[in-house]
Amino acid sequence: MLDVVFENTIFVEQKKNMTPGQQHWAQYWEKTRTRGRTRFILLTALRWSLTMGIFLNLFLAVMARGALDVSVFQEAFWSRTALLRLGVWLLGGLAYAVTMWYLNERSYRGYQKS
Repeated sequence: MLDVVFENTIFVEQKKNMTPGQQHWAQYWEKTRTRGRTRFILLTALRWSLTMGIFLNLFLAVMARGALDVSVFQEAFWSRTALLRLGVWLLGGLAYAVTMWYLNERSYRGYQKS
């Protein structure tokens, strides 16, 4: 009933009732788990919050000025408001990353049981 696959020396059990996409995700998550929860949370939080913060700050600065010019970039990235927004996005990114870790863990355990 179980097929055993050795990929990059990580033991991954693949169940026959899993779709190829589910098997691929289970292998990805097994690798991610071996790297550690802290690493996942920090990297995910940074990627998410910096991406969202940069684009949102730029968007809001353009909307406030009504045009895209050099002063918009200064306002979008170096103003006090922009740095405050970035801090808020970092906190949101941490909440997002922690939530994703536990949701992925729950899904992974569900795949292991089935």
